[in-house]
Amino acid sequence: MLKNRISYGIYLVVLILIYIFSDYSLAFYLLLVSVLVGILGIVQAYLVRKSLSAAFEFKGNVKKNTKSKGKITFKNSSILPVCKAWIKLDFKNALTSQKSSKVLMVSINSKSNTEVVLDFSSIYCGNIELSIDYIKTLDILGLVAFKNTCQMKKRVSVIPNLVEGRADLFDRGTYDVESVDYSPYQKGDDPGEVFDIREYAEGDPIKNIHWKLTGKYDELFVKELSFPVENSLLLFYETSLLNGHKIKAEVLDNMMETLVATSLQLSEEGVVHFIGWYDQESFSYRQERVADSDSLAESLNALLSISQRDNDESGLAYYLENFGEHPFANVLYVTSDQEGDVDFGDEELCNISPIICKGA
Repeated sequence: MLKNRISYGIYLVVLILIYIFSDYSLAFYLLLVSVLVGILGIVQAYLVRKSLSAAFEFKGNVKKNTKSKGKITFKNSSILPVCKAWIKLDFKNALTSQKSSKVLMVSINSKSNTEVVLDFSSIYCGNIELSIDYIKTLDILGLVAFKNTCQMKKRVSVIPNLVEGRADLFDRGTYDVESVDYSPYQKGDDPGEVFDIREYAEGDPIKNIHWKLTGKYDELFVKELSFPVENSLLLFYETSLLNGHKIKAEVLDNMMETLVATSLQLSEEGVVHFIGWYDQESFSYRQERVADSDSLAESLNALLSISQRDNDESGLAYYLENFGEHPFANVLYVTSDQEGDVDFGDEELCNISPIICKGA
């Protein structure tokens, strides 16, 4: 734009000099027309600045390394044409935090639309957010630009490739899909197993009285019932960056593909499990229940938006510190090879099997 202004200014100065030193009347008329064109162009760009809108049309799900065509439709609702419109299209991968942008220039007739077709592809999985924050309308000479807020967004999910799952690392000797595991830290209402025995207190259900001990000690005792943990298997995805370490996009891609593939493998074996992670945005633990491939597909949207952030402790450490809130007997720990990342905590709480992912 600065270059256009300089060129336009030099052009006007030349016309002025020609008119002054040669008294050439045509130079005066050229100068007058040039100034009017510049002013009218600026006025036109200002008037149409709020008449532009945009709409995305992209597939919601695409495969990695596969080109997918999409388009952006720009609409001009003004009776005046848009000579030039400058648009910056931003791309951000929520999983890998990678960013890129593309600049578009369009011209639109009055009361009409124009379409821009784009080829979209990504070498990494994750939720890609396409956004346009504002549109600039320029005059016909490109001297000035007027910015108008747009705030258009579209999310495209790049699905992980199906790689080999790592459920083989899970110690199945501690797990039986036909049995029910009970939390050693949380009481419940399942009579299948006794959590603890204590003295009777007013309000305790009569059905929970331990008659054998009551008869033996001539004092009322009650059974505290256990809390069943469904299948008791957690796939935990690490989200903390330790010691200022940065994880490459290809490693994060590998971690997500391994997580999804392992979950799918377990689902196909009929193993109901949970996928958990420490959410760096809300600073809290989150989990998704996976019973089959359909529920895994429903969880993908949340999984592909998991972000990484610098932290003083691993997400696994946070989970183990609050283990009693979401107890699991077995944890498959999906992490990277960053130094200090593999923190297995107190393995007396649960059986932890690490799945350490590296780049290609």
